[in-house]
Amino acid sequence: MSSKSDNKLSTCGNRRRTSATKEDVKRMCPQQRARYLAYEEPPKEAKTWMAMSRQRVSAWESSGAGGKRHTTVGHHHCDERDEEEKKRQDLIIGQLKAAEARNRVRQMRLQYRSMRVRISSPSFCSKTAPYSIYAYIYIYIVPFILTIF
Repeated sequence: MSSKSDNKLSTCGNRRRTSATKEDVKRMCPQQRARYLAYEEPPKEAKTWMAMSRQRVSAWESSGAGGKRHTTVGHHHCDERDEEEKKRQDLIIGQLKAAEARNRVRQMRLQYRSMRVRISSPSFCSKTAPYSIYAYIYIYIVPFILTIF
């Protein structure tokens, strides 16, 4: 005699997994349902889509599109020219990023120097309290930030 507990899905590795009914699948929490459905057979419609895409990929590989070489496993390898071009592009991108960073630091320094000139002018000193707070920030805090760079 089989009990009702034998019909339940087992998560233990040494037990044989039984198929769940639609009601069991509906009662599962979303994570368990996703795990269960990941190992189910896909529907016929999905199987036909997968077969068609496999045919397109195999036709593309057999036609030699793109001039790529294939290993026995089927992974694509770029030609040596492509690898050299990629290295050159990576080097150029790195140089551009470094130049942008240097430009940002230069802009901050120029802005700080212009603020120092503005602060030292007598018209700046005669302003109200918000300007004195603004001046305090640029006199004491910005030089500390610029020393970090």
